[in-house]
Amino acid sequence: MKEVTSEATQVSGTAEPNSEVTVTFPDGTTATGTTDEQGNYTVEIPSNIDLEGGEEVKVVATDKDGNVSEEGSTTVTDITAPEAPTVEELTSEDTQVSGIAEPNSEVTVTFPDGTTVTGTTDEDGNYTIDIPSNIDLVGGEEIAVTSTDKDGNISESTKVIVINKEETPNTGETPSTGEAPSTGETPSTGEAPSTGERPSTGETPNTGETPNTDETPSTGETPNTGETLNTSETVIKKGKLSKSQNISTNENSEIKKTSDNRILNNNTLDSNINDKSKRANSNKLNSENELPETGQDETRNSTLFGTLIAGLGGLILLVMRRRKKEEDENKLS
Repeated sequence: MKEVTSEATQVSGTAEPNSEVTVTFPDGTTATGTTDEQGNYTVEIPSNIDLEGGEEVKVVATDKDGNVSEEGSTTVTDITAPEAPTVEELTSEDTQVSGIAEPNSEVTVTFPDGTTVTGTTDEDGNYTIDIPSNIDLVGGEEIAVTSTDKDGNISESTKVIVINKEETPNTGETPSTGEAPSTGETPSTGEAPSTGERPSTGETPNTGETPNTDETPSTGETPNTGETLNTSETVIKKGKLSKSQNISTNENSEIKKTSDNRILNNNTLDSNINDKSKRANSNKLNSENELPETGQDETRNSTLFGTLIAGLGGLILLVMRRRKKEEDENKLS
C-alpha cells in the first residue's frame, strides 16, 4: 500500500492480479476494489471518512479461490496545515499575547523588530505568550502569529495591529458636542399660538363688522337677522342674558306664525327703540340698565294680542264657510 495522507481521497497499491482488495479504516468502515492484470488497485476513500493524520489504515487481498493474504497497513500522514490562530485585542500596555489555535500545537509570535516568541496550546487550543521586556509597543505596530502542528505543518499567519491605549478612539471631540439638540430656541417659542387676538372675541361669528356697543341692540333690524342678538351688548354686561334670551325666543316663535304680525312687531319695536336711543344719548348708562325691562314687554303684549285676534278671525271665517256649505247642500237636497 502506498502512503496515505490526510489530504488523500484514494488508497492505492499492488496485490495479486485479478484479486479483490479490502481496505479497512480506523472506524471499521471497509471499501473494496479489484486489482488489474498487473496487480494494481485503487480504492476510493468514503466521503464520511475524515483522516487527520496518525490513523492506521489496513488492507488485504483475496484471490479467486477465497484465499486471504496477510494484512498490510499504513499510517496516515498529516500534511494538513492548522487553521490560522485567533489573537485577542493587543494594546500598548499589554504584557501578553493570547488567543486560540490548534490543540497541542506550537504558536509563534513575531514582533516588528523580528523578535519571535513561542508557546504551546493546551488541549482546548488556548495559548498565552509573554511579551519580552525589551519589546516596547507604543501602538500601530503589526504583530504576526502562526501555529505549527506536531507534523510540522504551519498555519497561515494572523496579523493584528497594536492599539495605543493612551488614545481613545474618536477622542478630541465628544460626539454631537457644542450644541444641544434643538437648543437655542424653544419649539414654537416667541409667540403663543393664536396670541394677539382672542378667538371669536370682539366680533360676532359670521358677521362682517364688529357689533356696535354704542347703539341700542338690534336698532332698525329684526332680531336674529344679520346679527346675533345679546352679543357684546348691555344686556350681557348687566347680567340679564337669560331674560333677554327669553324675549328673543318668544319673538321668534310669534314672528314665524304670520307675516302680518311680523310687520306689526317690527314697527312697534322700531318705534320703542328709537325713543330709547334718544334717551341713551343723554344718559347712556341708565338707558342700558333699563332697556331690557322697557319696550320689550310692550312689544311682547302687542304681538301676543295681534296673534290672538288673527287666530280668532281665522277660526270665525272657517266656521262661517262650513255653515254656508251646509246650507247650500240642504238647499240642493
